[in-house]
Amino acid sequence: MKNAVAIARRAGLWIVLLLLGFAVRGQITIKGTVRNTAQEIIPFANVYLQTADTTTVLAFAGTDEQGQFLLEHDTPGHFILNVVSLGYTAYRESVALTAAGMQRDIILEAQDYTLREVTVTAEVPIIIREDTLIFNAASFADGSEAVVEDLLKKLPGFEVAEDGGIRINGKSIEKVMVEGDDLFKKGYRMLTKNLSAELIDNVEVLNDYHENVLLKDIEDSDKVAVNLTLDKERVAVFFGNAELGHSAAEFYESRINLISFLGDWKFYSLTNMNNTGKDPNGDFSDFLPANAYQSGEESVFGAESGARYLIERRPQVPELKAERVNFNNAEFTSLNFIHSPHEKTKIRGMAYFSADESDFFRDMQQEYFLPNGNLSIEERFQMRNRQKAAAIELDIRHEIGEQESLDYTGKYSRATSGAFSQLQFNDDRILESLDYDQQTLEQRLNYTRKLNDRQVLLLDAFYGREDKPQWYRVGNAAFAGLFNDDHTVDSLQQLSRNRVNVSGLTAKLLSKKGAANWEHRLGLTHSTQYFRSDLSAFEQSLELGIPADTYTNDLKLGQTDLWAASAYRHQLSSRFSLSGTLEGHYLLTRRDDLNREQPTPGQYRDLYLIPKIGFKWEPDKKNKIVGRYTYGTDLPSLLDIFSGKVLTGYRNLKQGADRWQPLKTSTLFANYAYGGWSSSFLFNANILYAKAHQYFSSRTEIGPELIQASGTILENAGFLNAGLSLDKYFKSLGSNVKLTASYARNTYQNALNDGALRQVHLDAISLGGEIRSVFAGIFNFHTGFNQQASIYNASGSNKIERTFLDIQIQLGKRFSLHWENDRYTFRRSFQPGQIAYFSDLELQYNFKKEGLLLTFLINNIFDNKVFMANTVTDTDIAQVSFRLIPRYALLKLQFRF
Repeated sequence: MKNAVAIARRAGLWIVLLLLGFAVRGQITIKGTVRNTAQEIIPFANVYLQTADTTTVLAFAGTDEQGQFLLEHDTPGHFILNVVSLGYTAYRESVALTAAGMQRDIILEAQDYTLREVTVTAEVPIIIREDTLIFNAASFADGSEAVVEDLLKKLPGFEVAEDGGIRINGKSIEKVMVEGDDLFKKGYRMLTKNLSAELIDNVEVLNDYHENVLLKDIEDSDKVAVNLTLDKERVAVFFGNAELGHSAAEFYESRINLISFLGDWKFYSLTNMNNTGKDPNGDFSDFLPANAYQSGEESVFGAESGARYLIERRPQVPELKAERVNFNNAEFTSLNFIHSPHEKTKIRGMAYFSADESDFFRDMQQEYFLPNGNLSIEERFQMRNRQKAAAIELDIRHEIGEQESLDYTGKYSRATSGAFSQLQFNDDRILESLDYDQQTLEQRLNYTRKLNDRQVLLLDAFYGREDKPQWYRVGNAAFAGLFNDDHTVDSLQQLSRNRVNVSGLTAKLLSKKGAANWEHRLGLTHSTQYFRSDLSAFEQSLELGIPADTYTNDLKLGQTDLWAASAYRHQLSSRFSLSGTLEGHYLLTRRDDLNREQPTPGQYRDLYLIPKIGFKWEPDKKNKIVGRYTYGTDLPSLLDIFSGKVLTGYRNLKQGADRWQPLKTSTLFANYAYGGWSSSFLFNANILYAKAHQYFSSRTEIGPELIQASGTILENAGFLNAGLSLDKYFKSLGSNVKLTASYARNTYQNALNDGALRQVHLDAISLGGEIRSVFAGIFNFHTGFNQQASIYNASGSNKIERTFLDIQIQLGKRFSLHWENDRYTFRRSFQPGQIAYFSDLELQYNFKKEGLLLTFLINNIFDNKVFMANTVTDTDIAQVSFRLIPRYALLKLQFRF
């Protein structure tokens, strides 16, 4: 608890200091109205403030429908005020800004154009056109940008995470397009991490984005997308870049990007090979079936209805870069294309293949806290995993007429893996192997017809199939007493298979009448799930007889769901709207347990409603408050309710709840956001409370050699999460300051070792702060800290601290230095902290005229061999050590063509 108090005190101190700074440093405003010489207002003009000696944009805004604008800035001084609007001569004025602010009413003069006369004006850094914001790339680039991701980091309002995810003003984007074409869907990271920044002319931010253009002005949308326009002088029939890197220690990285615009064809091909720990699927992960729904892509399987594995052999990695512990040898290649054979038809295709062979090493000392005393174990684990994956996708869009369109999407993927591991468990040596062969097929056909200016009809048909067989083998004497006292069990083998088929039809009618929006949906979905598992025991390759009804599963779950929903949103005023949804389901379920001697089908009829209500209030352009409440129903899958026991690890047996029951949930959410494109201060606060009226839990028996768990359904679990973030740009410091804080509390029940149900509380606290400089000179830095604490009432606490300092030195447009430094501290209950330091260095020299980029990097400068960390759960605390990739120096050459 002391950890939580310390973090809370530090969070309070940071917040107070930051808010005091905001109070002292109030915003200076410039406001006014833009008209032409006839005194007519000019809406959607672009107004921006620049420094007097450079072209740096300090603040910007657009005039509203009344021609009014409002600019905000931190400090007084001498600046340049610019106003630009299509058809008018650009306005430019030197202004002296004081703490009192100023009022400026501006007159623009019409600009005459003739066929033979061209007026050349300076490039405008930012243009606002209704729902589109356009950034001129050259106005924000300084020459140090290698790829598009580097350029986006320098645009106001953009936030690029370490994994490449992009947020604009706190909102995740839908996609990144090139010249209006969507090559990658949600897999835009592959583009932004590889496409050369020098090719970009403009970056366009599309607010209120609609992927289906027939829905525009009828369906409300708060989605954001990005479109990249290319420099026409740099675009050729074939162009791209390649990167080759090697080290004396046999580490290598290579990457080739090939882009081609051939008339009606656009191609993008990427090949990536490395053994430096980078995931070959990292840039392409959003295309994978397992991630499609989570990333926002519409999947026929929904959030929870896809097939699942009994055993997941994904190594638990510590709180640092995953590539530091991933000993790999990876190859990856992909091809994306778009073809327009007709002005009304567009075809988009994707294909990829990846292969990886990785090694992972971990040692662990684990202590369980049990009702009948503590239990300590030791484990030394190493694993080699060989995996291959391939996928193809085809999208066809045809515009039947101006008011009709037909869309088809087909996907197929296959992934295979073979993992072999050996471990030392206490004094026993155990060998494991795990193989799987996953196949997924999805088909979807969508028809859209715009009935009139206020109504759109959408019809959708879909089919999906997913199959996940798994073979698991383990040599382990811990299970001997469970099966046959007369024989010595020296190995176990389990074959499991989870298969899902789903199909359905959906009709949707969208209507907009004045300030009211209606959405009516009617659907029919049929799904069938299969789950089978067979466990066999062996003594010196001789199969022993074990109780089939106890250690075998053969289940089938068929469901037919007839459902209807209506959603309503009413704009009560220009600032306030209410919304509500009522969704009803009539669900027929049949559960067949074929493993029992006299299988009796379980048939269920469930009728349930899912109501939702929400509101949005925007007192002005910079303040927004959103709230919503949902009362929902979650449906269990076969892997929650199976009856026989299954292996889930070398010392883990699990049994499902053996009971079908829909689970009720309630969710309450509220969010407050302050700021906009012209704001140097952004603030976001949210709170979420979720209550599981019924939920799956477990009754677990933990022994020295074996852990057995059985599923059960309990009532009343709760989850509370609150978070805030503050982002402030200080002109006088030339830096952005950001503060984040969050608190989460999870409460639930379970039982251990035949004890009564116990109440478990998990408190998770996170605090972070960082400063990122944006100096115009040669030196910049990024420094900060992040602290996370997990406190269980049943077992103890764990605290992780990370502080970092990244230094960037840019000498002209040719030479740059990037030095990353991290310090990690791990503390657990009543134990001294463990400290680790990491440092990586990267030097670059850019031969711009020759199109060459030379990079020299040193990874893990301190040559750390092992990384120590702590973990905590509601049953145990563990100290874990991971083997790290050793220090290496890599020389890379990148060239464009």
